[in-house]
Amino acid sequence: MDAVDISNVALNQLRENDTRINIIHEDLDTWQIPQNRYQLIINIRFLDRRLFPMIKKGLKPGGVLIFESFIDKKKDYCLETNELLHAFNSFQIVYYEEKENDPPDKFDQSVYLVAIKK
Repeated sequence: MDAVDISNVALNQLRENDTRINIIHEDLDTWQIPQNRYQLIINIRFLDRRLFPMIKKGLKPGGVLIFESFIDKKKDYCLETNELLHAFNSFQIVYYEEKENDPPDKFDQSVYLVAIKK
């Protein structure tokens, strides 16, 4: 299992909890996902659209993507309605939900995707 983050704090916590985790101290804005390497990719509350094609190539056939992010029409660094669904429409969509945040956080909605690479 690989964990990629720019934060030493987060990576050190992981390292303390499980030494079997391969720690990759990299900035996700520049890191390249290896092709056909992963059975599972989890992307939680980090959005870099540049990663979408790499996520597709980085998953093995039958691999699972779990993705959670935010939707907010007023913010460029958030997804648009149905953007995540369309970005991974070549996958088998297992679960997809766009949900209003209640109470409203600093973002309008959260979006959740579970998909399998065909």
